[in-house]
Amino acid sequence: MDYYTFTLPADALVLAVMTSSEVDGFLTLFDGNGSALRSDDNSYGANDPLIVQYLPAGTYKLATRAASATVGGLYQVDLRTVTGPRPPLCTPKATMTAGATVTGVLTYTACQYTDKTFADFYQMTLTADAAIDLRLNSSEFQRLPGAARFPRPPVVDGDDDSGGRTNARITRNLASGTYYIVGQTLPATIPLTAPIP
Repeated sequence: MDYYTFTLPADALVLAVMTSSEVDGFLTLFDGNGSALRSDDNSYGANDPLIVQYLPAGTYKLATRAASATVGGLYQVDLRTVTGPRPPLCTPKATMTAGATVTGVLTYTACQYTDKTFADFYQMTLTADAAIDLRLNSSEFQRLPGAARFPRPPVVDGDDDSGGRTNARITRNLASGTYYIVGQTLPATIPLTAPIP
C-alpha cells in the first residue's frame, strides 16, 4: 500500500483517481486523524477507482493498493481540487424554454451518479401538452439525455446516439408539467482533461 498526503488551504471539492493498465486499483481517503472517509474500487473504469468528496480545509491522506491479490504494477494518481463553497451539484443549472440552447462542460463538479456517471440538470416546464425535440451534442464524449418528471419521477425517456455519431436526441409528446433534462456522460467516459470552471 502507498500513502500520499495533501493539504487543502481552503474548503474544496476534491477528485482523486487512480489509473493503471497493470493494477486493479483500490483508493481510500483518510482525514487528518486517520479515519477513513471514503473508498472506491472501480468507479472510474473497470479497474480504476474514483473518489469525489467535498472537504473542509485541512490535511488528508490517500492510500492506494491493488484490489486483488496481485503483486502490483505501475499506476498514476491524479488529484484535482476546486476551492470555494460546496457546489450545488444535483440542482438544475438553468430553466429551459422552447427554442432555447444551453452550452456546458461536464466535469467532476457536476452531479455524481451511483452508476459512475456525471450529469447536469436543466428544468423544463410545459404549460400545455407539447411535442419536444431534445438534442444533446458533443464532440468530446458520449452523452445520454433524459427527461424525468418532478417530483421523484421515473425516467420518461433516454437516448445514447440517435442524434448521429455520439450525439443524443429525444423526440416525443409530453403532457404538461415540470420535467428535468439530464445530460450525462456514459460510464467512465468523463475526461480528466475537461476544462474546470
